[in-house]
Amino acid sequence: MKIERQAVLDELTAKQRFLNQHARITAPVNQSPVRAALDELLRAVEAQEAAHRTAKLRWSSRRARLNERRTTLLMAHLRPIVHFAQKRADKAPMLACLRVPSRSLADDDLITDTTAISELVVPHRAVFMNEGFPADFLEQLAAACEAVRTAAAEYDACRRERDDAVAAIGRLVSRGRAIARVLHALVRERLDGNARLIAEWRATMTF
Repeated sequence: MKIERQAVLDELTAKQRFLNQHARITAPVNQSPVRAALDELLRAVEAQEAAHRTAKLRWSSRRARLNERRTTLLMAHLRPIVHFAQKRADKAPMLACLRVPSRSLADDDLITDTTAISELVVPHRAVFMNEGFPADFLEQLAAACEAVRTAAAEYDACRRERDDAVAAIGRLVSRGRAIARVLHALVRERLDGNARLIAEWRATMTF
């Protein structure tokens, strides 16, 4: 699909170049609404491609941030809590069933599991504190969980921006196909009998 889309854009750009290079003979075409539509469309595509590049860079950056915050939540907060709970089941038997969530969990599921673990630990906060956990270890856990939630929301927003730009380019390409067909008819009429320019015009056709 990407290759096909690029073929259409390459053809439209080649047609624009041809019309500029042979402006004298194609003057009526260059003054027509379809030529204006071609120029406007290519400017819009350029703008959307720039938006896509920006969104893609932001999406990649947000993905790295999300992965970092997920790792912090799992390894720096959940893992010590769960491991201690399993070792000290004699102090709080209900906590023996706790497990560190899988790294492959979806963001929403990881947040849900973290919340459930926190709720189970709350009544046994003193047991953890007596073994050296800081007094605010559950607050730190909640903050790390919220950091994941925020990073996930930012990541999803950037992904939507990226996908929206791709969809917009797709719609422009569809319009470009129609413009190319109209241009072909208009230009062929102007070039009637000029074999060299007809061959050059045909060379612009890539789809």
